[in-house]
Amino acid sequence: MKIMKPLKSTWDHLCETPIALSLSLLAIVPFVFPGLESFLEFQFADSSLSNAQVVVGCNWLHWSASHLFWDLLMFYVVGRLCELSDRKAFISVILLSAPLIPLAILIACPQLGSYRGLSGIDTALFALLGTSRLQESIRKQNYIGFLVYGLLLVAMFLKILYETITGDVLFADKSTFTPVALAHLTGSLVGIGVALTTAGFGSIVETTVWLKTLCTPRMRCRNRAA
Repeated sequence: MKIMKPLKSTWDHLCETPIALSLSLLAIVPFVFPGLESFLEFQFADSSLSNAQVVVGCNWLHWSASHLFWDLLMFYVVGRLCELSDRKAFISVILLSAPLIPLAILIACPQLGSYRGLSGIDTALFALLGTSRLQESIRKQNYIGFLVYGLLLVAMFLKILYETITGDVLFADKSTFTPVALAHLTGSLVGIGVALTTAGFGSIVETTVWLKTLCTPRMRCRNRAA
């Protein structure tokens, strides 16, 4: 009985976010059974865009164990937080980023030949979570939260800038694939877009007013000093 309680607790914990869990397991299956990769591989030269499962499914393929580990770790951790926070927004980001990221790379970098990896969707989810929490901090006038989530979003774009300039990645071993910063940039824009759309126009206006109020005292101090 003592053994069953922690097992049940773990199972209940996993079942809180069934979509994040299912999609995480989906990435493991083709890696364990490489014969399935042909059904999800998006070869730019050969695949038809009408073949939806390869356009979307290529995100769940990976080039190496290191590539899979870092992508999957980020996907489940951030995806779980997003699903717990707002399942509809989480699903929207997945549905939008999964096809848009490979298509953006197809258009901008056709010479790559193919695309694999969850990192673009990971970035989309990170952007969704960071932007949503930033807006929540602004609504509650939580200055610490505003600073923390604002810095996290800045760090995300600095990471993308670093990848764009150097052609390198910070975590996974890039020896088996070519890093594509465009995937992360596309994902970040999708995540931020969904977060802003979900919040609505009223929240954007509220955010603008709060930021203006935040900056006004500083402007007054400068004017007095002058």
